[in-house]
Amino acid sequence: KRRQIILQQMRNAKVLTVGETTSGAKGVEADSFQVKVANPPQISEEKDITEAIKGALVKEFASELEISPKLSFRGDSVDADQAVREFTFRISDRTLGKNIDRPDVTDRIRGELGGVAILVQDISPPVELDDLKERLDRMRRQPEFSKSASGRLVEVFGLDPVENGKGYEAVAVTVYDPQMNYETTNAEIVDTKLAVTEWQLVSEALKSETSFEQVSSFSSAIARTLKANAVVAVVLSLLGILCYIWIRFGSLRYSLAAIVALVHDVLITVGAVALTGYIGAQTVATGGLQIEAVQIDLGVVAALLTVIGYSLNDTIVILDRIRENRGKLPLPTLAIVNSSINQTVSRTVLTSFTTLLAVLIIFVAGGTGIRPFAFCLLVGILVGTYSSVAIASPLVFTRKFSTKSPSDAELHEDGYEQSPPSALSSAGA
Repeated sequence: KRRQIILQQMRNAKVLTVGETTSGAKGVEADSFQVKVANPPQISEEKDITEAIKGALVKEFASELEISPKLSFRGDSVDADQAVREFTFRISDRTLGKNIDRPDVTDRIRGELGGVAILVQDISPPVELDDLKERLDRMRRQPEFSKSASGRLVEVFGLDPVENGKGYEAVAVTVYDPQMNYETTNAEIVDTKLAVTEWQLVSEALKSETSFEQVSSFSSAIARTLKANAVVAVVLSLLGILCYIWIRFGSLRYSLAAIVALVHDVLITVGAVALTGYIGAQTVATGGLQIEAVQIDLGVVAALLTVIGYSLNDTIVILDRIRENRGKLPLPTLAIVNSSINQTVSRTVLTSFTTLLAVLIIFVAGGTGIRPFAFCLLVGILVGTYSSVAIASPLVFTRKFSTKSPSDAELHEDGYEQSPPSALSSAGA
């Protein structure tokens, strides 16, 4: 039952292309892919989830994946401390054999002295050096080793070749860390942080059935933290905007108008993201419009913040023109708001059109990794342009001064009131 709950999440898996992609008759084609699967809320053990997902992918794509089998070797079941005492050696000589008590081995070590040599014997089935190097590189990129074992100089030596010449039953792996070695650091510390770590890395690389370049898992606590950070980022940005516009325009009405428009933009964009879960399931949408189910991640949050910034910029332009045109009136009238919108509409349309054109190109040709970001921008820019004109601007209008306000015909092209003809004649006389 647990496995069934886990595998149900595969229906909503996010598949992204990695590296070069091509567009074929069956859609986007690539040699490498990244699969993102959400943790089921009922299960908290990340290890169980990871193993179940890996097993399902290997079973489904066994013919397409490059799978390396598990290997057994001497010491594969002993604890790390015993393995370090029996199978790891301090490198104090340039000849490998003198370091690992194998006089018959004459290979020269190219790395610096002070590193550690790991002896792996009785490997079954025999391993080829290229396969072993690939296993080690892949394991070094995994989350449990990527921070503690990166940046080290590694060499692999074959010791006991099999009779047919394909593979070795014994190998030696030398590792040198410039920041931690027997020449500059206490030996006990090197044993703990270098020798133990490298033995564990080599053991996992040999014992694991490798088929994926990298497997990462994130706990629900991390997801909750990212969610909270995203909400805080959006709320703080809105509060900062509220204070800025209040100070800039000297009126809380302008601030509230801008915030209402921005909240409207964010809600509509998030709603569009939610709709992609249904729309993306339709064949027409997936194939023709390239609309896929979008999951809210950090990229989508970045898109929402970008939409807020873009919409705010457009809103500020219109509100600033309204402020200029109202002159000494405490608040603008309907005629002033209408005229201000007409004066800035060409700028709004041209800016939105050119931005939408660039984002549309990114959406179509940018690939699956950036498509959710581009989709949110497409929706956000359209909605943001509308909200700046039809939501933010009318909210600063008041009928209180409508009887004293100039009509549209009495406004110059720049928005300022002109004097009646009779007043001008009297002044001239």
